[in-house]
Amino acid sequence: DWSKVPIYDVIAKAVARVSNRAFSRTLLFMRYPPHLEKAIAYAQDVVVSTELIRAFPNWLKPLLIRLTPIHRQRKLASEIMGWIVQERLDTNWEGKDKLDDMIQWLADTAPPVERTMPQIVERVMALNVASIHTTTMTLTSALYTLGARWEKYTPILRKEVRQHCEGGEVTKQALSKLTRLDSFLRECGRFNIPDFVSVRLVCNARKDFRFKDGTIVPTGARVGAPSLVLHNESQYYRD
Repeated sequence: DWSKVPIYDVIAKAVARVSNRAFSRTLLFMRYPPHLEKAIAYAQDVVVSTELIRAFPNWLKPLLIRLTPIHRQRKLASEIMGWIVQERLDTNWEGKDKLDDMIQWLADTAPPVERTMPQIVERVMALNVASIHTTTMTLTSALYTLGARWEKYTPILRKEVRQHCEGGEVTKQALSKLTRLDSFLRECGRFNIPDFVSVRLVCNARKDFRFKDGTIVPTGARVGAPSLVLHNESQYYRD
């Protein structure tokens, strides 16, 4: 019997666990469900909150941000990981083996004015935004492509992996040799762009702009490039 699996959610949780293992050597981060759920939801709330306050004047945005989902997520993130970050900031590492993870790197390199618990927590959550959903979308697209056309891609990719990953060991050196796998993942991203990101390079016009053909973009207008169309344009891609 077949079982339905929400593949995007499954991959997102796996990527969140792996990412947060790199961010902190504290196993709590990668095994604590509330933290992983907040890390996954944080990216979505960033987008929603940005759109909610975009239309308002700049002087009003610091007040409105307190009413958005991202403000609530920041508070929850501080409650979950704040004590760990604060412990790192307060620890005197002289004569001790300093922990080698992202939280410690952020604490060591932050300017004095930004070396605070809320600032470090927010940066960790921002890194989750950058790592979780982009990787999840790529892997989800790749799995769907393999499922739809397994007979075309699977033998080639399997042969390459077996050739360079002897004994099933995956190393940094081996990954650099998987050129066909790299190409496959890139092409999956080109052909299978999700609807909500099919328009990229969205810009806000701060002043009137005139193109060479006379087209005028008025102040306040939003302009975007349809990347899905461009990525399937034979003028730029032969296949």
